[in-house]
Parts: sequence; C-alpha cells; structure tokens
Amino acid sequence: MALDSILTRIQDETSAQARVIVQEARQQAEKLLATGRREADKLFRVTMLAAQNLAAQKKQRELVICRLENRKRVLQTKQEILDALFAKTKSKLKKSQIRKQVVAAQGHTEESESIDFFINALRRDIETELAKLLFS
Repeated sequence: MALDSILTRIQDETSAQARVIVQEARQQAEKLLATGRREADKLFRVTMLAAQNLAAQKKQRELVICRLENRKRVLQTKQEILDALFAKTKSKLKKSQIRKQVVAAQGHTEESESIDFFINALRRDIETELAKLLFS
C-alpha cells in the first residue's frame, strides 16, 4: 500500500502542478488576447483616421476642380455673350458705314472707315473694364 499512497501522492502533485500550469497558460492567453485586441483597435483607429483624411482631401480636391470648371463655364458663357454682342454691333455698324474725311492736296474726300478698328478698340476697352470688375 505504501506504493499506492506514493503513486496517489505523485498523481495529486502532478495534477496540482498541471492545474497551475494550465491556469498560467490561460492567464497568458487572456493577456495576449487583450493586448492583441488593443493593438487591433489602435491600428483600426489609425487606419480609419488616415482613410477619413484621404477622403476629405479627395472631396476638397473634387470641390476645387468643380468650382474651377464652373468658373470656366461662366467665363466661357460671358465670352460667348461678348462675341455675340460685338458681332451684332459690327453688323449694325456695317449698315451705317462709318465715313471719314480725308484731307489731301487735291481737296476733301470721304471714305469708308474700317469697322474692325473701332470694334477691336472698343472690345479691348470693354473686356479690360469687365476683367477689372470680375477679378477685383
């Protein structure tokens, strides 16, 4: 019987040591899981913040591009209106035929003046004034 009691005692001590080892392993596993979760959460927050910043930058870039395109369309429309206005003005001026007096040694003569000279000068002045109004 002494052998049985020795075996029982060894089994009891081994079981106790096994329980302690299993308990320590479980505690280490819980610590590792908690650390992993914290690291994963931290990485998730960093990744989300970076993605949100990137999305905000893209949104801002798209807004700037959209505003520039709209501004370009507005300016193009204004240019088309000016072109139509000057074409209409030119056609009306051609009908009335601007005349100029030419003084020469032989006497005074009247000649038709080139309308393009007046239109181009007028256009430059108007576009300059419009540019000052639009961009100041």
